[in-house]
Amino acid sequence: MKTHYTAKEIAVAMGITERAALDMAKRGDWPSQKRPGRGGPNEYPLTSLPSKAQKFLAGQHLDTLASDLPVPRQKAAVPVPITAVIPELTALTKHQVVVMDARVWFMRLIEQRPAGQSIKKTNKQLAQKIAAGEQPYAQ
Repeated sequence: MKTHYTAKEIAVAMGITERAALDMAKRGDWPSQKRPGRGGPNEYPLTSLPSKAQKFLAGQHLDTLASDLPVPRQKAAVPVPITAVIPELTALTKHQVVVMDARVWFMRLIEQRPAGQSIKKTNKQLAQKIAAGEQPYAQ
């Protein structure tokens, strides 16, 4: 856990401007140190900060630790059975039967694609063959 924070980090923790945090540090005569190995602003020890800032920064540290933990795997969702009402084939119109047959034919072509070939690539090839007249619709 960090022990020292910049005025900018303190300002975010307290919901104030950086300038206000610097003024508070000056008025409160907070001890400070130069950032080790880096230039830039002074850092103030966590113990010298107001309690509101200390609680926020400590909570922020716990959130960071929690985000570093591995996320437990979720169990795979169980597929929900289809409960749609399927009408009898005799109740379908001629157009509905043709559409149904075309969809089944299309799905069979996709299932017969070469091993390792993506469905997207198979769809593109089928569309090109149908457009060129090379792949007639066969029932």
